[in-house]
Amino acid sequence: MPVINLAAGDQPVGQIVDVVSLFDKALQNIYKNHGGTQPLVEKHLFEISNKTLQHGVDKTFTAAGVQFGKENADFISQFKSNTAVFNAFKNHLQTKEIAAQLLGPDGKLRSFSQFKREALRISQDYNKTWLQTEYNTAVRSARMAANWKQFERTKHLYPNLEYMPSASANPRDSHKVLWHTIRSIDDPFWDIYMPPSDWNCKCSVRSVKGDPTSVPEDLPAVTPVFRNNPGKSAEIVNLPEHPYYKLTDPLKRKEIIDSVADLDPITALKIQLKKQRNEIREFAKSNLIGKSVTAEIYGEVKEITFTSTGIKEALNQPHKEMLFKNEAVKTIDILLK
Repeated sequence: MPVINLAAGDQPVGQIVDVVSLFDKALQNIYKNHGGTQPLVEKHLFEISNKTLQHGVDKTFTAAGVQFGKENADFISQFKSNTAVFNAFKNHLQTKEIAAQLLGPDGKLRSFSQFKREALRISQDYNKTWLQTEYNTAVRSARMAANWKQFERTKHLYPNLEYMPSASANPRDSHKVLWHTIRSIDDPFWDIYMPPSDWNCKCSVRSVKGDPTSVPEDLPAVTPVFRNNPGKSAEIVNLPEHPYYKLTDPLKRKEIIDSVADLDPITALKIQLKKQRNEIREFAKSNLIGKSVTAEIYGEVKEITFTSTGIKEALNQPHKEMLFKNEAVKTIDILLK
């Protein structure tokens, strides 16, 4: 797999999702619920950012190649799941901020047009300025994650990594200090200083055979949000340090994470299927593989032996009820009888 260029062009988010339509639906729902309980995360607000960021993540991992996808399927699923969680926390705060605009300074319900005018000011940050920056970061973090997997695969040939100059027209002075620093791939240095090292950072890393250099004496501080190696964490940023997370009521954090299963059921199902398949493969190692049963198949009695390849095929076969079908694999010896 070739190393992916972290500085490749960024796509305008307006080309990915219809922000205007989804935002209007969100406002209609929030306004309709005035005086009642607002959703923890409004589903249309979630869709704006989740569809956008997942598009960037999918595009990046697809560009890494079919083989990369096969070898890192579980990692990709986890990366997508963590991206959805990031979006859930973001839009929990956005939902709260918009719902707070339902009432005017006099404590009375605003008209919908007045409410919408106030909400659009909030949307300018969340769904335009910040969303574009977050999309750029999601794409670059996914690129770095894909590159990291390649670095790990070839570290017997290229044991060290070099922090490379930014492709930006106006690179940060603090990042220039890091340029051409070479450290072992196993050095904890990369847990903190793996690009992107800030919002819209276009620095990169490459694998090299050259000897490690000393760490710069004036090593710059990295904001806690970017003390993150996406190839290890499967996260676009260090979420627990992000304001979206830190400004959320700690008692609601688990509920917000759990809400992703309803907000993004496709990603949630993929994660659930991956986890289930791994569990069943482990179960099969001790309870099925190598064992045989006698069963009548189309009128003919045959001896069937369970193999790891056969179990894998059974788990991967499509079905309208994948979870139930896979669960049946645990009792396939009994079912065949």
